[in-house]
Amino acid sequence: MSMLDLRRTDLRTTTLENPFWMTSAEINKDCDDTEAVLFSFPAEGGWVHTRGLILVTAICCEVITAFAGGTITLDIGYGTIPLESTTTGGTVTETDVDEYIDNTEITHGTPGVYFPVATDFVTALAAATFVAPVSIIPANATVPVIYAKLLSDATITAGTARVHALVHRVPLVE
Repeated sequence: MSMLDLRRTDLRTTTLENPFWMTSAEINKDCDDTEAVLFSFPAEGGWVHTRGLILVTAICCEVITAFAGGTITLDIGYGTIPLESTTTGGTVTETDVDEYIDNTEITHGTPGVYFPVATDFVTALAAATFVAPVSIIPANATVPVIYAKLLSDATITAGTARVHALVHRVPLVE
């Protein structure tokens, strides 16, 4: 019997703006002893108009190059910055340093992709409660952020990582 091919080869990528993956800049030895802001969620003037609600439905840390230099810890947490215009040298107010991915869930010396296992984020997802940290309410002041905290008891000599987050922008009308 002959085949009728009805596959849509023109629809091999996402055609809608939602949901989408965000990828952070590289986390490297320059991030040692800092809170490196990876993603911010302003109500206006940021990466996308985010009025309404943001849902984080998946997050992972990709270790690209193995970290070396002392005992390394890398946590992916949730906090705030004063304004979207706050940049390097500003302050991060920590809400929970391991809200998304705990240091123990990342093998720092082995390249790979590491997902959270037992963090507050996983607990909220499993309960289907859609509260923080799954649900983020964008704001123009005290702007919510996802950040990385990289620490070592010695000088970090090598290592790079990125964080990837799958987010949904709920287009609420206010």
